[in-house]
Amino acid sequence: MKLLKELYWIAGGVVLTMLVGVLLFGTALFDGEPMEVQLQNTYFVFPKLLLIIILFGGLMIFTYLIRGIYFNLENRNVNMILTSIVLVLLVGLIKCLSWIQGYENLLLEKQNASLEDIQSQFSTVKWILWGLVVFCGGIVTLSGYKIFKSKK
Repeated sequence: MKLLKELYWIAGGVVLTMLVGVLLFGTALFDGEPMEVQLQNTYFVFPKLLLIIILFGGLMIFTYLIRGIYFNLENRNVNMILTSIVLVLLVGLIKCLSWIQGYENLLLEKQNASLEDIQSQFSTVKWILWGLVVFCGGIVTLSGYKIFKSKK
């Protein structure tokens, strides 16, 4: 019965994510065209599905983090789902950090700039990503501890 309740929470998250996606994009959500975002002098083009996945992941992390805090991390099912979701996010964040490092090395080889100049371009992004890695690591550690803690 508890597993069915968790499936309802996840299904609700999927419905809410799709509702937000339809409200943001309308019928253009399903047209297969990429999303274009321009910020100052940077132009991003990425698929809309990526935004929907990020919205879903953020919503599930927020939902299960609030539920975990509400239950004082004593609900084992909530802890296992929270740990799983945050571990996937943690792997993604580490992959992004690895990509940035490789891109810095590529720029270093192709341009006649110093290492400090190239690293300064990505310093804010790297600080944010490392902050998220530490935050997610703390969540995984705490919820993982509560999952495997023996009851007396």
